[in-house]
Amino acid sequence: MKSEQLKVLPWSLEITGMDVGQYPFYESILSQGNGYLGVRGFDPAGARENSFDRSVFLAGFFEYIKPGITDMVNAPDLFSLRFGMPCQEISASATLDLRTGLLTRKAVWQMESGERFSLLSRRIVSMHNKHASALEVEIKPLNGDLRIILETGLDGDVTNLPISDDQLTEDTQCKRLLTPVICQANQVGGTLVMESTPSKRRVYQAYRVMTNLPMATTGIVADSYTAVRIEGIIPQGDALVVTKTIATYCYRDQIQDHLAEAIQLADLLAGLGFTGVLKESTQAWGELWESCDIELDGDPELQGAVRYNIFQLLQNNAGTDPYVSIGARGLMHGRYKGNYFWDTEIFMLPFFLYTRPEAAKNLLLYRYHMLTSAREGAKSLGLKGARYPWMSSNTGYEQCETWDTGCCEVHITADVAHAVQEYVRITDDQDFLVHYGTEMLVETARYWVSRLTYNEEADCYNLLFVKGPDEYCGVTTNNTYTNYLVRENLLSAVRAVKFVRQRAEDWAVLQARLKVTAQELEEFEEVADKIIILYDQERGLLLQDELFERMEPLDISAHKLGATALYRTIPYDRLQRYKVIKQADLVLLMTLYPDRFSTKIKQNIWSYYEPLTLHDSSLSFGTHAQLAADLGYEDVAWDYFQKSVFLDLYNIMENTHHEGIHMAALGASWQALVLGMAGLRQGKDGRPLVNPKLPRSIRGLRFSVVMGGSEYDITINQSETKIESLRF
Repeated sequence: MKSEQLKVLPWSLEITGMDVGQYPFYESILSQGNGYLGVRGFDPAGARENSFDRSVFLAGFFEYIKPGITDMVNAPDLFSLRFGMPCQEISASATLDLRTGLLTRKAVWQMESGERFSLLSRRIVSMHNKHASALEVEIKPLNGDLRIILETGLDGDVTNLPISDDQLTEDTQCKRLLTPVICQANQVGGTLVMESTPSKRRVYQAYRVMTNLPMATTGIVADSYTAVRIEGIIPQGDALVVTKTIATYCYRDQIQDHLAEAIQLADLLAGLGFTGVLKESTQAWGELWESCDIELDGDPELQGAVRYNIFQLLQNNAGTDPYVSIGARGLMHGRYKGNYFWDTEIFMLPFFLYTRPEAAKNLLLYRYHMLTSAREGAKSLGLKGARYPWMSSNTGYEQCETWDTGCCEVHITADVAHAVQEYVRITDDQDFLVHYGTEMLVETARYWVSRLTYNEEADCYNLLFVKGPDEYCGVTTNNTYTNYLVRENLLSAVRAVKFVRQRAEDWAVLQARLKVTAQELEEFEEVADKIIILYDQERGLLLQDELFERMEPLDISAHKLGATALYRTIPYDRLQRYKVIKQADLVLLMTLYPDRFSTKIKQNIWSYYEPLTLHDSSLSFGTHAQLAADLGYEDVAWDYFQKSVFLDLYNIMENTHHEGIHMAALGASWQALVLGMAGLRQGKDGRPLVNPKLPRSIRGLRFSVVMGGSEYDITINQSETKIESLRF
């Protein structure tokens, strides 16, 4: 539901008359990050009810919470701000600038004695330097001189609230993963080094504090809390400006002396001041927007929502780091223990593939670097090759603790292989295929050959005990989405090997590791040819799986209550036997291969499955918008697109406040607009083609894409469609 306080503008979010009861929602949508560091949009001076509330996460920083199971570590609060006199906030507003990443908060506070003061806070997580952050606070007396006592520094008194895989479980057990090693402060700043248990992984931070007025300053240290205390009088008509610059490093950074680097950077940032840090970050954001922006000729609110989706994708992606991916809630929330899912490869990666191919490559390199774990995962189940886990962290081992999902939702392995194929197709990055992609495709193909079951009587291969994208289907047989991607995985492995064989030196190196035989390639092709793809010839309809047609019908209108997921009102065990779909399954398959299937088949898929889909997952709206646009169903495409692009801003699923930003929906929205409504495709010559099917509410589009190493500027309006090559 749209918040009356929230205004979505073309380049910003503005929240006026902030409702205290809505603060968790504001904290989610106002999140900031730079791919290395993510911070929820909390009030720096606000109250903290729980030690896990003011979340700060570092990409790839996980710790074990039980044998084999990790959680993304909640790091120290780097924007900590405390008042040393009794006072409370009485009004507030906030603005998030999408062009620069700046979060500004304006508030009025009142002391018990009646004095009032305004508090303007501005904070930035630098997109220029991933280790840099800054906070600027301006305090003005409103009714007389003000005696101020203020502390700002780093608060390491934080815990994790590990969230169960069972979405109906109410999580209450906190776990402290960080303990202080060094905690120091003086009149101008301090340092904090925290170490995780049990792996002894460290986060290193240093900060500097400056004031514009002469104030008494004192260093404060208490266990894992370090701050500078500022005391003095602010005369009526004057203002106290406090600037804090923060440097953050962790064990993952490949440097010799992390603390020394943090101290040096904190000093450098202090020299730049808040304005300097903001200027550098703004320039970096400008470069990103130059290649990633989508300009709309349409509703200004929609323009802002589209940019917000892109903004969150960019600030949750560590574009230059090949050892991390993007979690289902990015770096802004601990939901799903910070784990990486198929969300990245299927829903988010296309955005980076077409706009920042190097970032897309690094997302795939994360999977490449997890190959050893994937091989061990397959072996632990008595299988060959490489099996990617449903939920993955820095270990690459399965983090899902529910059997039916962790062991049966195996399409994740085919999803990764599909992403490899798409990356090579769009970028023509042959070196990636040679040095990384072929190994991934061959090892995943080997897994499928060992995972499939041969039926000698029917001379076919079946995929038993699987769960497709429609997670309400239960554990089933021959899920068509999965089987289709498995077939493509097998065939692409054969094509990749044949390609690398033409490069004798590279093939010798790769073959020494893979030991591929001609017989094995023939087996890949034979299995691909004989894998079951369920198709009802009479109805011209692909069947979701072997059990779906046997399910009991359900009157959805009588049971689906608004946005509430049906598993919250019907026991999950019972739900799995109803003929309903949680999220796009075969509809998704149509969008992954838009030119493989006839219009009639896609229409049949839509007509049969769309009415049965509950959209109990944030992944679903954008996918339906994309296929609807492809089919020319303008009104329904527009309806689904709005639900996807405004999913978090309008809190459509009523969980953004306590679950954070839905990263996959951001990517699905981009695909719905660019691949669906603009109809972007790659032509046979490797250049982009478009077949626009814009809804009436969007009069025109302008965006850039990269294909085959070349960048193209695409303009679509009512009078023309223009594709201009920008560089080679």
